[in-house]
Amino acid sequence: MGSPPCEWGRGRNSETESETTLTHAFYMQEKELTIGEWAATGELNVTLARAGAEQCTEPSCPVAQVNWYEALRFANRYSAWKGKPECYTLQGCGPDAGPGPFGCTNVSAVNTSVYDCDGYRLPTEAEWEYAVRAGTRSPTFAGPLTPIPPPADPTDCSTQPIIEPFAWYCANSGGRTHPVGQKSPNPWGLVDLLGNVLEHTSDMYTGIGHKPARRVDPGALIVPGDSTPLRGGSALLAPRNTRSAGHIGFTRLATDGGLRLVRTAK
Repeated sequence: MGSPPCEWGRGRNSETESETTLTHAFYMQEKELTIGEWAATGELNVTLARAGAEQCTEPSCPVAQVNWYEALRFANRYSAWKGKPECYTLQGCGPDAGPGPFGCTNVSAVNTSVYDCDGYRLPTEAEWEYAVRAGTRSPTFAGPLTPIPPPADPTDCSTQPIIEPFAWYCANSGGRTHPVGQKSPNPWGLVDLLGNVLEHTSDMYTGIGHKPARRVDPGALIVPGDSTPLRGGSALLAPRNTRSAGHIGFTRLATDGGLRLVRTAK
């Protein structure tokens, strides 16, 4: 995980390289969760309640403008809908539904580790990065981005030919999200991991990278905190955010993300 110091566009303090081992296999949704899939469970569709000009709103469009607590709550309800056990305990939550943000005073994993749960959940950062890399070690699974000459502007929206087939980002999106599955998949068949909507993970974000020591199954616990890392970039963000190691921290109440669910393979 992480990126080498020479990688263009990296987060200097938040992307320390480390040898990371996952001791389990897992299933991941091929595409970002859609508005139609969210609505099928009977859950109030907050994406539509909050939709702005940048959000496509057809059933095949990705869920967006969802905060971290809402993503966990949906994962629990999706698990129940599919006859699976819930993975999260949410306490002190409210309001239950509506256009305003939903929040909780305490969140924990039902099991000793999130990896032990048989239900649907958010990926950990380690699972997400493993999936997007698909066995590669380059800045994106398609290869390196073209560096922007100094003084490099981190918000630069230059076209990046290497990711054009795979990602909706600021240079090609027209300033809005798009229905899922229109771009080419990564080598493992996963679509829209780059661009379109930022994707929630279950970890905590501090802005300071983890230590370089070898890690096994990181993110196993739900850690108290104010912020969470979102992955993959979006239709509105610069191409540097589509790097495999890239992540952005938002408060857990911020309605800025979409999601794709995973399940531990048992």
